[in-house]
Amino acid sequence: MNLNHPAGPPHPPTPSAQGWGATTGYQDQWTWDQASETYALDPEMSAKLRAANPQAYANVLRRCLEAAGRGIWRPDESVVQQLRQRFAEMDDELEGVAGPR
Repeated sequence: MNLNHPAGPPHPPTPSAQGWGATTGYQDQWTWDQASETYALDPEMSAKLRAANPQAYANVLRRCLEAAGRGIWRPDESVVQQLRQRFAEMDDELEGVAGPR
């Protein structure tokens, strides 16, 4: 993670940031790369988020997948697959189909 970037450490993607990026054409990949690595894919952080607020964690996953689907973010296919898998697990958990992992 690049904590020395002028903008500071990444924050989870928000609807307003995503909408702004889509309407202005802002597509710096590092913002989505760092947000996904930090909040969605890092085992320790994702476990904390999942335990503290499963719905918020699912929203982070959803935003990342949406950005990839809209072409705002262009991650490797392996990253998209990891995000899809984690989102499917969270969706099942939130719907009561599966217990917490």
